[in-house]
Formats: sequence, structure tokens, C-alpha cells
Amino acid sequence: MSEDLERQGLEELERLIDRFPEIATEAAADAMRDALLYLHGRIPQYPPPPEPGTASRFWTDRQRRWFWWRVGQLQGAAQAQMFDYRRTGTLGRRITETVRKEQNGVEGELGMNTPYARYVIGREDQAPVHQGRWWVFEDVIDEHIGGSFDEFSETFFEEFGAAYERGEMG
Repeated sequence: MSEDLERQGLEELERLIDRFPEIATEAAADAMRDALLYLHGRIPQYPPPPEPGTASRFWTDRQRRWFWWRVGQLQGAAQAQMFDYRRTGTLGRRITETVRKEQNGVEGELGMNTPYARYVIGREDQAPVHQGRWWVFEDVIDEHIGGSFDEFSETFFEEFGAAYERGEMG
């Protein structure tokens, strides 16, 4: 019996959405933004910096020879700068959320706005030097997609219901 009531309630909701698509789209855009922010909040912090010398185990002999040749070509400050790598935190600041209203709904995109992100946190292209130290972007999304959907649903029903309560659905 309760399953029938749930189905009737869902059918009524679908009728309301079909009848008032503009209101549903606005509610879905807000809901998508909240879902993306939920996922953004689940992205881990930067891992600690690697121990000195650990990256060189991934170098080939040819890369090692080129590196030391290049060091010999540089003078003074330029040579010192080559060994003075500083972590900037840029990757963490370049996470983007984009919500687009489409003709048949709303599309949300969570991404990284850096050209090298895929080599640091990408599932397919993560460089061996980062594997095991850095998290994988797609794994974080996969792990938290259920919570993101819950966030979307909660906001959508709140927004859509509020419009109904205000009498915007006539």
C-alpha cells in the first residue's frame, strides 16, 4: 500500500515538473550548485611534500644525464632556482563548479582549471611520481556521488516545494 502512495506522489511530482518546467529548472540549478559544492568539499587536502630525492627514482638514465647537464649550463641564481621548488597550492585553488541550464534540464560540472591536473590527480594519466601520494579526482567523485545526489534532492524538493507554497504554480 505505501509503495502505491509513493508511486502516486512521484507521478504527481512528475506532472508538476512537466507543467512548470521553468520553476523546476530554477530549482534544479540551485540543487546542482549545492551538489557540486558538496563534492568540492569532499576533495582532500594537499598531501605532504615528497621526501627529497624520491622523485628521481622515476627518472630514466637519459633524463638524469640531461638534468645534470642542464645544471652545469646554468649560473648563479638560475642554478639555485632550479633546486628551489616551492609548492604554490595552485591545483587546490583551481577547482571549478559550473552549472548550465540546458533545454531539457540542468548540467553541472566539477573540474580542474589547470592544464597539468590530469597528471597529478587524473585516473588515466596520473604520473607514477604522484601515485599513492595524491588522491584521484574520479575516485573522490565516485566515493561521494551518493551524498551529492542526496544534497541535490534535498535542495530541489525544498526549492520546488517553496515555489508551490508561494503559489507560483497556480
